Parts: sequence; structure tokens; C-alpha cells
Amino acid sequence: MKRVKASRAVWTAAGMAILLSGCNMIASLIPPIPVDNPLGLNGQSVTLTVGTVGSSGLTPQAQGTPISGNLDFTFGDVLSGVSLPLTPSQLNACYDFTVQGPVPQGAPESLTLTDVRLDLTLSDERHNPVQATITARSVTLTAQDGQYTGEGKDLCGTFSNAGELIAILRDAPEPNRLTGTFQMVADGTLPQGTTLTVTFKNGKGTIKF
Repeated sequence: MKRVKASRAVWTAAGMAILLSGCNMIASLIPPIPVDNPLGLNGQSVTLTVGTVGSSGLTPQAQGTPISGNLDFTFGDVLSGVSLPLTPSQLNACYDFTVQGPVPQGAPESLTLTDVRLDLTLSDERHNPVQATITARSVTLTAQDGQYTGEGKDLCGTFSNAGELIAILRDAPEPNRLTGTFQMVADGTLPQGTTLTVTFKNGKGTIKF
């Protein structure tokens, strides 16, 4: 009897391995699904303010002037029309963004912003909140007519908790709520209280299986 039970266990394990292998093979044959505005950020803005390291949440090792701000807004199910043949394994998201703000007296004519990081929490009234982070390497600001302006690219993140994120972004109820902190470091000195406004655009993403 023990041998029979052991044999059944072996065959069960082998069957499960074959089944999982088959599912993985099927998933690998499904091309990524492109999606627009995957995190609902298009057109949204956040105001960043120059502050101390402690108030911005940046690490003391950051070199330069820390700048940070909080965002909190609601939006609809931006992925409501997306049909998924299998449970997704990954969601990629990328955004462009603009940065604008008044040039303080005595501030440099050009600034480079680095360590660009947006930590998000996405939630609705049905699903558990999900956290995500998107980052960019840098963006350069130039001064003209008393205003800083800059165009940021590749504010991106890759999320393995795709199923949880997509459940909020696709399924009822609405609205969804997105809260978080955007932070970066300027390579020049800026006075306390200096503000910069970041606006998100051109959001693109892919769902992978």
C-alpha cells in the first residue's frame, strides 16, 4: 500500500509539473498587450516644494537640493476595455512629464534633477491597496523669461503584482484613488519654498503573460 501511495504521489507531482510547463508555454506564446495611460496619470499634476532632507523623505546621502510633493486624486477604470486571456505576470508603465516653475532670484540658469522617484498607492472600495514605484534618471531645467521648463522622459516601472493592479484599474467599482509622493534632487541650490509643477503625459504600458 505504501508503494502504491508513493507511486501516486510521484505521478501527481509529475502531472502538475507537466501542466505548469504547458501553461508557461502557452503564456510565452501570447504577445504583450499594449495599453494607454496604464496608471491614470495622464494630465495629472503635482506641485513639488524645496525642503529639508527630513521633510522630503529623501535619504541624507542625496547630494543637492531635495524637492518633493504629495499627490492625491481619483480617476476611472482606465483599463476597463482590456480583455486578458490568462492571468498576467507583469505590467510595465512609462510616462513623459513636464516640469515648470518660477526661477528664484539668484538661482542657476540651468538645473539637473536626478533621483526622480514616484511612490504610489492605488486603491478602490473593493480591492486591497497596491503599491508601485516608477522612476526616471534625470531631467534638465532651463530658465527663460523667469520660468524653469524641462521635458522628462522614461518615468517607468515594472510591476510583478500585475493582477492586483489591473483588478483595480479595470474592474468596478469606480472611482480609483491614487496617492503618493514624488521626489527628486536638484544639482543646484534653491531657496526654501521654491515650487515646481510636474505634469504627466503620454502614458504607455504593456501587459505580459
